[in-house]
Amino acid sequence: MQSDTDFKYWAFISYSHRDSALAEWLHRAIETYSIPRRMVGQKASRGVIPARLFPVFRDREELPTSSDLGANIRHALTLSRHLIVLCSPDSAESRWVNQEIAFFKSLGREDAVICLILDGEPNADDKPKGAFRECFPRAARFTVNPDTSLTSERVEPIAADLRPGRDERRNALLKIVAGLIGVGFDELRQRDRQRLLRRRVVITAFACIGLAAALATWSSLAQIRGELKKIGPASRWLTTRPDEFRPSNKAAEHRIQAAAQRATLAVDEMVRVFKAHKSKVEREAAERQARDAWQAIRASAQTPEETAFATTLDMPIYARLENAKIDFENEETLRENAEVTAKNATREREWTKQQTDYEEEVKRAEAAGRAPPAPLPPRGGFMSPVPPIRPRLRER
Repeated sequence: MQSDTDFKYWAFISYSHRDSALAEWLHRAIETYSIPRRMVGQKASRGVIPARLFPVFRDREELPTSSDLGANIRHALTLSRHLIVLCSPDSAESRWVNQEIAFFKSLGREDAVICLILDGEPNADDKPKGAFRECFPRAARFTVNPDTSLTSERVEPIAADLRPGRDERRNALLKIVAGLIGVGFDELRQRDRQRLLRRRVVITAFACIGLAAALATWSSLAQIRGELKKIGPASRWLTTRPDEFRPSNKAAEHRIQAAAQRATLAVDEMVRVFKAHKSKVEREAAERQARDAWQAIRASAQTPEETAFATTLDMPIYARLENAKIDFENEETLRENAEVTAKNATREREWTKQQTDYEEEVKRAEAAGRAPPAPLPPRGGFMSPVPPIRPRLRER
């Protein structure tokens, strides 16, 4: 087991040369992404969260000229914490991509493989031949032996999705970064949104101040006083605690609070439906209504000042909404883990009995002078563990 100090790269990007444009974008996006300041230094499942994920290895840029390309690739994979696979029909058919995945998994890091779907269809090879082509390389869909050969045991790759109508680039990047630092996607997305909001508030405030300065070059004193009166509420964004901020328009405050109250009731109903383990259709309907009501809070704001106030109300409601899903999924994970543990225990007993019977048969064959029986097949048939419990979002 390697320690953090044994690694040089945060990730190794494996891809087909036909996907080089997206590989270049992802490489640059990961290395230039700044982790939200309030998360830096915290302990996560992958270790202490850094300020930046640098460097990232991409073979066509990092390797020097060498007659032994395979040795350089294996060395870079050994020094990488994670493997990011750009999945497309081209990479699925690439011998080099499959070999890179197999070698990385053979190091005992199957849980550190992250996939990004660019094109094609997951597990299309399992379906009747049609219009879709497989996007996952075979080495990503099966476990690997220490000698890099594939087993028959299937795995479900962890994947972000850049196909049309799925994850946009920002969400895909956040999913990959969340996997690299070992936090939940929802937690990172919430922190990222809070940071973007704070930046917009500061930029808006300075823009208002800059506008006032420009107006001062040609406006009369009365006009200047009027403009400063308009930007007065905006200047309070920088000096007022979020939980104490109120818009200057009381009618707007009541309108936004009413929207927040409706969202709270919708989330309460969603929590009740999830805790009662209602059907999937009922859960999806309750979640859809809760999300619509939550989005209506921000939609009820009409000015930047009102948007800042709406944000202070909708963030804890969003956390409750997401936690209802997280609690339900964690409960399902615990149930599935119990089933996996029971099945693996049964398989362990069966394997022990087969081993005992085989050893007795060998002794009888030796005593009778017969040839020993054929060796038992490799120990297998055990189920992979269910993904770990997701952490809840902080509700404030």
